[in-house]
Amino acid sequence: MYNITEVNQAIKKVEKFNITTIKKNDHRGFMYYNFKELLGELMSINRFLFMPENFYELKRYKLNIDTGATKKELDGNVRRLKEVILKHLKSIEREC
Repeated sequence: MYNITEVNQAIKKVEKFNITTIKKNDHRGFMYYNFKELLGELMSINRFLFMPENFYELKRYKLNIDTGATKKELDGNVRRLKEVILKHLKSIEREC
């Protein structure tokens, strides 16, 4: 059903994904788009689970960026987003 090699590579890629930013504007500038691109790449594993348009944590992160949340809140959103992606990937790995 799932390609275990592809899932393991995706887990390693997400674990290496840098979530630190120096400035609040970095969240708006590149962090959001990097996560959106990462989810787009993960769609090859499970198209519906990782679809950026339907990924709740990514939507919440974007909303917080647009509403002017603090850097601390945005950093928390990024950590949560990474944790959720890893959780989904590891559950897929257990199914393989």
